[in-house]
Amino acid sequence: MTATFKPAEVNTGYRIKRIDLEGEPIIEALAENVTETTRGTVVSSKADKNVKVSTIEHALAALYTAGIDNCLIQVNGPEFPILDGSATQYVQKINEIGIEEQNAPKDYYIIKHKIEVKDPETGSCITILPDEQFSITAMCSFQSKFINSCLLYTSDAA
Repeated sequence: MTATFKPAEVNTGYRIKRIDLEGEPIIEALAENVTETTRGTVVSSKADKNVKVSTIEHALAALYTAGIDNCLIQVNGPEFPILDGSATQYVQKINEIGIEEQNAPKDYYIIKHKIEVKDPETGSCITILPDEQFSITAMCSFQSKFINSCLLYTSDAA
């Protein structure tokens, strides 16, 4: 599998083009298009749920980290290259190739009040709080005698 990153038009976000399929369908990399998260993130086309691509999380993390908002990713199969299992090689290639600046202001979503979403089935919860700086605190709890719980705190992650 290969993935080729190309500059995209302003305000298009991340789009994935399956160049191995007839018509070269495009899938928008949006949360609402996520159809599976077992061992990787899978996004599917709104028009045809059989058109999908998996293992996109490392490439998208690399794009986000590089400050890239708009990218057309051409992939010649149903999965992004896994490479070493991290975003490292994607980040290295982005840094090596460079970034094309666009003539448009960056659009930010500003958190003005507490937002909380809970899943009663799994007990999962996400809480978003307003802050001047980007930071993440993640807590995991497992029903296991080997791994009870863990806390991850990242400050100034952006």
